[in-house]
Amino acid sequence: MTAKLDAVRALSRRLTPEYLEEHGVLPLGVEEHVLRVGTWKTDVEPDVLYDLEALAGARAAGRPHPADPAGPPGRRPRLD
Repeated sequence: MTAKLDAVRALSRRLTPEYLEEHGVLPLGVEEHVLRVGTWKTDVEPDVLYDLEALAGARAAGRPHPADPAGPPGRRPRLD
């Protein structure tokens, strides 16, 4: 997925750089009602994902990370 920087728009004024850095997430965009989210953390708190989904009006896309294909039991998969 590539995007021109001049086309990037904020999902919300509530998503400050500090909030995104603290929680280790970077919303990459919405395509076909799916929110793509990047992360550099091992795990993302479910509440953060729910907040992003509510702001974007789309379900966050997730898949198990190759280093941990099963993921922790009862948790949403780590986002790539």
